[in-house]
Amino acid sequence: MKNQNLRLDNLIHRFMSLTVCKSKMTIAIIAFLTIISLNSCKKDKDKVDYRPSAAAFEALRKEALDSLKQTATFKAEVGIRFISKNRVTLTIPPNALTLGGLPVTGDVNLEYTEIFDPGNMAATNRPTMGILPDGKQSLLNSGGEFNILVKQNGTLLNLAIPIPLVVPVKLTDSTAPDMQIFKGNIDTKNNFAWTLQEPDLVKQTGIVVKRDAKDPITNVNELTYETLVGYFGWTNIDRFYSDPRPKTTMLVSVPDGYNYDNCALYLHYDGQGSSLARLDRYDEDKKLFTEHYGQIPIGLACHLIFCTEEDGLWKYAIKPITISADTVYSISTTEMQKGKLKEYVGHVTLLK
Repeated sequence: MKNQNLRLDNLIHRFMSLTVCKSKMTIAIIAFLTIISLNSCKKDKDKVDYRPSAAAFEALRKEALDSLKQTATFKAEVGIRFISKNRVTLTIPPNALTLGGLPVTGDVNLEYTEIFDPGNMAATNRPTMGILPDGKQSLLNSGGEFNILVKQNGTLLNLAIPIPLVVPVKLTDSTAPDMQIFKGNIDTKNNFAWTLQEPDLVKQTGIVVKRDAKDPITNVNELTYETLVGYFGWTNIDRFYSDPRPKTTMLVSVPDGYNYDNCALYLHYDGQGSSLARLDRYDEDKKLFTEHYGQIPIGLACHLIFCTEEDGLWKYAIKPITISADTVYSISTTEMQKGKLKEYVGHVTLLK
C-alpha cells in the first residue's frame, strides 16, 4: 500500500510539473505573439502615409521665394542702377520715392525678385495665369516675373515717377511679339493671377518695347524687353497664349488626405517655355482638382505637376499627359519622389 501511495505521489508530481511547464510555455508563447503583434502594429503605423499641414506646405513656398530675393541699400536722393543676377537692369532715379506724399531721403532698402523658369514658378506659387476681360483666366507666355519693393525702416514706399526695367529676351523667349505688362494679384485662397495693365501714354507705363541694348556686364548688344514700371509689387512681361483647338475642363484626382491647402497641381504646356498654369480649384465632395475655366486645348501635350511637403522636403510628381475631353487624370503616391528645393525646381525647369 505504501508503494502504491508513493507511485501515486510520483504521478501527481509529474503531472504538476508538466502542467507548470505547459503554463510557462503558454506564457512564453503569448508574450512572443504579443511582441510580434506590437511590432506588426508599429510597422502598420509606420506605413501610414504622411500628410502635411497647410502651414508646412506654405513654409516650403516661402522658403523658395525668400531664396530668390536680391537686396541692395541706397540713398533715396541719389537713386540706384541695380543689375540683377540675370543681368536685368533696374534704375530708380534720384528723388523717385515718396511716403505719405512727401519725398523720402536717407537710406532705403531694395528687395528684388526675378523668376524666369517654370520650376521656380511652381515652387513659389507664381504661375502665369492672366485674367481675361470676362473674368476667366488663361495661360500667359512670360518674359519674366519681377517683384520690386523699396522700404525704409520696414515701411513700403511709393513711386513718384515710373522706373525703367530692361530685361534680356534670351532669358525666356526671343521670338515672342506683342508683349504687355501684367500686375500680380493674390486672393484670399492664395491664388496668384495677373491683371493686364492698360498702357498710359502720358506716363509711358504698360508699354513693352523690344530693342537692342548693351549688356551691362559685357557691353555687347543683345535683344531686350524695355518698360517703365509705375508701382511697387509683382510685374510680369507677358502675352496671352493662343491655341485654336477646342477647349475642355480637366479634372485630377490625388491620394486621400491631399487637398487644396496642403498640395498644388500645375500644368506645363510642352514647348511653351516659361509658362505655367495652375489647377486653382478643389472640389471637396468629388475630391478632384480642376482648372475650372475650360481653357485647356484638346490634344495638348503637357506635363502635370503635383507638389507638396514631407519631412521638410518637396514631394512631387511630374507626369506627361495629352489632354482629351472630359477626362479625369490621377496622381498616385507611387509616382511621387522627394527632394530638396533645387532638385524639384530643376526637374520642373527641364520641361521648359
